[in-house]
Amino acid sequence: MRSVIKIEIDRPLNSEEIEYVNKLSAEEKEEQIKRMNYAIKDMLELEGIHPQFLRITNKIVGESNED
Repeated sequence: MRSVIKIEIDRPLNSEEIEYVNKLSAEEKEEQIKRMNYAIKDMLELEGIHPQFLRITNKIVGESNED
């Protein structure tokens, strides 16, 4: 038996954020994503959720999921 918690944050980037992201190289984008993942894992570990149970995926997409 297991408990699955899924958190999805889908928010549009503002123009300054879009400009910043567009200037990043693929390696820099990957590094930013890694830093976000570590921050999320650290926060959850403080709440007692062990990192070995976490699977985090995130990406920057070009289009919004709005209808």
